[in-house]
Amino acid sequence: SFTTGSQDISFSVFTKRESGFSDTASLVSLAGGVSNTLNDVIQIRYDGSNIESRYWDGSTWNYVEGPTMTAGEWYHASAVFDSSSNTLEFFVNGTSQGTVSNGDMLSGGDSVFVSASSFFAGEVEQGQSSDVNAFTGNIDEVKIWNRQLSSTEVTNLKQTNTVDGE
Repeated sequence: SFTTGSQDISFSVFTKRESGFSDTASLVSLAGGVSNTLNDVIQIRYDGSNIESRYWDGSTWNYVEGPTMTAGEWYHASAVFDSSSNTLEFFVNGTSQGTVSNGDMLSGGDSVFVSASSFFAGEVEQGQSSDVNAFTGNIDEVKIWNRQLSSTEVTNLKQTNTVDGE
Protein backbone atom coordinates (compact mmCIF):
# COMPACT_ATOMS: atom_id res chain seq x y z
CA SER A 1 0.00 0.00 0.00
CA PHE A 2 0.96 3.65 -0.44
CA THR A 3 -0.15 6.24 2.11
CA THR A 4 -1.09 9.78 1.08
CA GLY A 5 -2.13 12.98 2.75
CA SER A 6 -3.44 16.07 1.00
CA GLN A 7 -0.93 15.73 -1.83
CA ASP A 8 -0.79 15.16 -5.55
CA ILE A 9 -0.87 11.57 -6.72
CA SER A 10 -0.88 9.77 -10.08
CA PHE A 11 -1.29 6.15 -11.00
CA SER A 12 -1.40 4.23 -14.25
CA VAL A 13 -2.02 0.75 -15.62
CA PHE A 14 -1.86 -1.16 -18.90
CA THR A 15 -4.86 -3.45 -19.25
CA LYS A 16 -6.52 -5.84 -21.68
CA ARG A 17 -9.87 -7.54 -21.03
CA GLU A 18 -10.70 -11.05 -22.16
CA SER A 19 -13.50 -11.80 -24.59
CA GLY A 20 -16.79 -12.53 -22.84
CA PHE A 21 -15.99 -10.52 -19.70
CA SER A 22 -18.72 -7.92 -19.15
CA ASP A 23 -18.87 -7.43 -15.36
CA THR A 24 -17.73 -4.25 -13.66
CA ALA A 25 -14.32 -4.52 -12.02
CA SER A 26 -11.76 -2.28 -10.40
CA LEU A 27 -8.36 -2.22 -12.12
CA VAL A 28 -6.56 0.11 -9.69
CA SER A 29 -8.07 1.77 -6.61
CA LEU A 30 -6.91 4.48 -4.26
CA ALA A 31 -9.01 4.11 -1.13
CA GLY A 32 -8.97 5.46 2.37
CA GLY A 33 -11.01 6.47 5.32
CA VAL A 34 -11.34 6.43 9.05
CA SER A 35 -12.19 3.41 11.26
CA ASN A 36 -12.43 0.97 8.31
CA THR A 37 -14.99 3.18 6.53
CA LEU A 38 -14.06 4.13 2.97
CA ASN A 39 -14.66 7.86 2.75
CA ASP A 40 -12.60 8.52 -0.40
CA VAL A 41 -12.03 6.19 -3.36
CA ILE A 42 -10.44 6.90 -6.73
CA GLN A 43 -10.52 4.08 -9.28
CA ILE A 44 -9.56 3.16 -12.78
CA ARG A 45 -12.12 0.52 -13.65
CA TYR A 46 -13.96 -1.38 -16.34
CA ASP A 47 -17.71 -0.65 -16.19
CA GLY A 48 -18.84 -3.60 -18.32
CA SER A 49 -18.35 -1.65 -21.54
CA ASN A 50 -15.96 1.29 -21.07
CA ILE A 51 -12.78 1.98 -19.21
CA GLU A 52 -13.36 4.86 -16.79
CA SER A 53 -12.11 6.68 -13.75
CA ARG A 54 -14.36 7.57 -10.86
CA TYR A 55 -14.21 8.80 -7.30
CA TRP A 56 -16.41 8.28 -4.27
CA ASP A 57 -16.57 11.24 -1.88
CA GLY A 58 -18.44 9.38 0.86
CA SER A 59 -21.87 9.95 -0.67
CA THR A 60 -21.67 10.19 -4.49
CA TRP A 61 -19.80 8.52 -7.36
CA ASN A 62 -18.38 10.98 -9.92
CA TYR A 63 -17.21 9.63 -13.29
CA VAL A 64 -14.98 10.39 -16.25
CA GLU A 65 -15.85 7.86 -18.93
CA GLY A 66 -13.29 6.64 -21.42
CA PRO A 67 -13.68 4.64 -24.63
CA THR A 68 -15.33 1.27 -25.08
CA MET A 69 -12.82 -1.41 -24.13
CA THR A 70 -12.48 -3.88 -27.02
CA ALA A 71 -11.62 -7.43 -25.93
CA GLY A 72 -8.04 -8.48 -26.68
CA GLU A 73 -6.82 -4.88 -27.13
CA TRP A 74 -4.31 -3.22 -24.77
CA TYR A 75 -5.17 0.14 -23.16
CA HIS A 76 -3.07 2.47 -21.06
CA ALA A 77 -5.00 4.40 -18.39
CA SER A 78 -3.78 7.08 -15.97
CA ALA A 79 -5.49 9.00 -13.18
CA VAL A 80 -3.84 12.25 -12.07
CA PHE A 81 -4.98 13.98 -8.88
CA ASP A 82 -4.21 17.69 -8.38
CA SER A 83 -4.54 18.45 -4.66
CA SER A 84 -4.50 22.24 -5.12
CA SER A 85 -7.77 22.16 -7.11
CA ASN A 86 -9.06 18.76 -5.86
CA THR A 87 -9.36 17.69 -9.50
CA LEU A 88 -8.93 14.24 -10.99
CA GLU A 89 -7.97 14.02 -14.67
CA PHE A 90 -8.34 10.72 -16.52
CA PHE A 91 -6.24 9.71 -19.54
CA VAL A 92 -6.62 6.73 -21.90
CA ASN A 93 -3.83 5.96 -24.35
CA GLY A 94 -2.25 9.34 -23.60
CA THR A 95 -5.39 11.40 -24.33
CA SER A 96 -7.32 13.28 -21.64
CA GLN A 97 -10.87 12.00 -21.24
CA GLY A 98 -11.86 14.88 -18.93
CA THR A 99 -11.80 15.90 -15.28
CA VAL A 100 -13.96 15.70 -12.17
CA SER A 101 -13.64 17.81 -9.02
CA ASN A 102 -14.51 17.50 -5.36
CA GLY A 103 -13.82 19.85 -2.48
CA ASP A 104 -12.75 17.05 -0.12
CA MET A 105 -10.97 14.27 -2.02
CA LEU A 106 -8.09 12.43 -0.37
CA SER A 107 -8.19 14.09 3.02
CA GLY A 108 -5.42 11.86 4.36
CA GLY A 109 -4.52 8.34 5.47
CA ASP A 110 -5.37 6.82 2.10
CA SER A 111 -3.76 3.70 0.61
CA VAL A 112 -3.40 2.43 -2.96
CA PHE A 113 -4.41 -1.17 -3.68
CA VAL A 114 -4.22 -3.17 -6.93
CA SER A 115 -6.75 -5.80 -8.03
CA ALA A 116 -6.71 -8.51 -10.68
CA SER A 117 -8.47 -11.82 -11.26
CA SER A 118 -5.64 -13.76 -9.57
CA PHE A 119 -6.11 -12.02 -6.19
CA PHE A 120 -8.63 -9.79 -4.43
CA ALA A 121 -6.35 -7.39 -2.59
CA GLY A 122 -7.67 -4.35 -4.41
CA GLU A 123 -11.39 -5.02 -4.48
CA VAL A 124 -13.15 -1.96 -3.08
CA GLU A 125 -16.64 -2.98 -2.12
CA GLN A 126 -18.17 0.12 -0.49
CA GLY A 127 -20.10 -2.19 1.85
CA GLN A 128 -21.92 -3.81 -1.08
CA SER A 129 -20.72 -7.24 -2.16
CA SER A 130 -22.28 -6.74 -5.62
CA ASP A 131 -19.65 -4.06 -6.34
CA VAL A 132 -16.81 -6.59 -6.00
CA ASN A 133 -15.83 -8.42 -9.19
CA ALA A 134 -12.49 -9.86 -10.21
CA PHE A 135 -11.25 -8.51 -13.54
CA THR A 136 -10.89 -11.16 -16.23
CA GLY A 137 -8.01 -10.06 -18.40
CA ASN A 138 -4.51 -8.66 -18.01
CA ILE A 139 -3.23 -5.91 -15.73
CA ASP A 140 0.38 -4.87 -16.27
CA GLU A 141 2.84 -2.13 -15.31
CA VAL A 142 0.86 -0.62 -12.45
CA LYS A 143 2.73 2.52 -11.37
CA ILE A 144 2.08 5.00 -8.58
CA TRP A 145 3.63 8.46 -8.04
CA ASN A 146 3.30 10.84 -5.11
CA ARG A 147 3.11 13.77 -7.53
CA GLN A 148 1.00 15.05 -10.37
CA LEU A 149 2.16 13.81 -13.77
CA SER A 150 2.04 16.26 -16.66
CA SER A 151 0.07 15.41 -19.80
CA THR A 152 3.42 15.01 -21.62
CA GLU A 153 4.56 12.47 -19.03
CA VAL A 154 1.30 10.55 -19.37
CA THR A 155 1.76 10.44 -23.15
CA ASN A 156 5.36 9.25 -22.69
CA LEU A 157 4.12 6.50 -20.37
CA LYS A 158 1.82 5.21 -23.10
CA GLN A 159 4.64 5.30 -25.69
CA THR A 160 7.72 4.28 -23.68
CA ASN A 161 6.42 3.23 -20.23
CA THR A 162 8.75 5.78 -18.57
CA VAL A 163 8.61 9.33 -17.27
CA ASP A 164 11.58 11.69 -16.91
CA GLY A 165 13.87 10.73 -14.05
CA GLU A 166 12.75 7.09 -13.74
